[in-house]
Amino acid sequence: MDFIVASIAIRTIDGSLNDLKLSDYGAFSKMETSIQFEVQGCDNALIALHAKSSLSGPHYYIIIGGWGNTRSQISKAVTHEQLVYLSYKTDLLDCYTYKNFWISWEKGRIRVGSGNTLNDNVFLLYDDMCPFAIQEVMISTAWWRTVDWIFHPQAIPTQAASSMSTIIEAFYVKVSDCPTFEIISTLKYLVSKMCC
Repeated sequence: MDFIVASIAIRTIDGSLNDLKLSDYGAFSKMETSIQFEVQGCDNALIALHAKSSLSGPHYYIIIGGWGNTRSQISKAVTHEQLVYLSYKTDLLDCYTYKNFWISWEKGRIRVGSGNTLNDNVFLLYDDMCPFAIQEVMISTAWWRTVDWIFHPQAIPTQAASSMSTIIEAFYVKVSDCPTFEIISTLKYLVSKMCC
């Protein structure tokens, strides 16, 4: 069975063309647990792995070549953003040449690496004890930069795609170990005011 998968080129520009959902470009499917891509830019390639397609709620936030291309990091946001892994590997990005990267997130094991091969040249990693299913991937940049991206979507044969419809899109663990993302209860206060 042969497959032809077209590469998808996307440009992000801080201030005017940012926060782009990869599913809008056909570069991401909820069935995937990794993405492979190339980046050309001086610094600040930003990727968010979201638990909701609406881009609200929990997410992992990945910065490649931030702070003038001197460091990269992974943060996790549930109620607030918290740094979970930091790398001082410099010069990951190049202003004039595309560099290859990959990100994987299977079962809460977040990995970011350089090159064309998954799980090789890892420079960021995080094992989340309370993972969530990734429903959307968003890209952007910052600090008045322009970053060019080329994504290489995974080919899934029609037969395999139809049999994958039973994939579980969430992970469940003991509730006492992980935060919940729904309102458990609310309180309503009555206030009375005295006027003179």
